[in-house]
Amino acid sequence: MRAAEATILLPFDLATGATGATEADYPCAVATIAVVNIALRGHLGPGLRLAATLAGLGHRVIVWAPEDRRGQAQSLGCELVAHRPSSLRTPWRDVSELAVRQARATTECLPDLLDGLLAEGVDVVVHDVQAPWGRVAADYLGL
Repeated sequence: MRAAEATILLPFDLATGATGATEADYPCAVATIAVVNIALRGHLGPGLRLAATLAGLGHRVIVWAPEDRRGQAQSLGCELVAHRPSSLRTPWRDVSELAVRQARATTECLPDLLDGLLAEGVDVVVHDVQAPWGRVAADYLGL
């Protein structure tokens, strides 16, 4: 793992729930984390909150999400790579059509996603359940 060693200040002691933990209590490695999301409002919000939490813990977080979320991602301490598969840009009729479109989106965006993950030196990939291309890329890269 290429991650640098660092310590993170947590607001409470995880073991006891008491406050007053210090940086030395929880050493951890700082990682470059990719958060791969889908352009659905109910998914982007939670994904960005998770990204903000990881960034707040000192990790470098790169969010793969639609360009219109760049300002929000940056305000949360994250970087953004514009990402929105064209096969998912229009509404779908039912779950089976969504599954077909997700498969198309995976083959559509996998080459650029793999290149981006490698170029950024990503250590960990976190992906939305509706963004299977994140899982496929992570598996391919052995992450």
